[in-house]
Amino acid sequence: MLDVVIVGGGVAGLSTALMLDRSRRRVLLCNAGTPRNAPSPESHSFFSRDGTPPLELLRIGRAQLRPYETIEVRDTVAKVLFGPTPLVAHCAATGRGRIAA
Repeated sequence: MLDVVIVGGGVAGLSTALMLDRSRRRVLLCNAGTPRNAPSPESHSFFSRDGTPPLELLRIGRAQLRPYETIEVRDTVAKVLFGPTPLVAHCAATGRGRIAA
């Protein structure tokens, strides 16, 4: 059973997945693979990585998640399906079926 589904594998999604893993949460990170900042030649305001090309920054972030067994990364488009309250997402529908979280 998953604790969290993160929709979006950019810098914020990767960082969130890492922090949640360190909090002992099971995480699914869904990423469509089309970063909004891909056309930009450099990423800025990121400690130790200022000026790094965006796609390289994402490659580094994914590599740093690999050792964590409770994080699963899927290259898929996700659609969040909301439960009885609009603030709680109960599952995500991906290309591989529904994922409960």
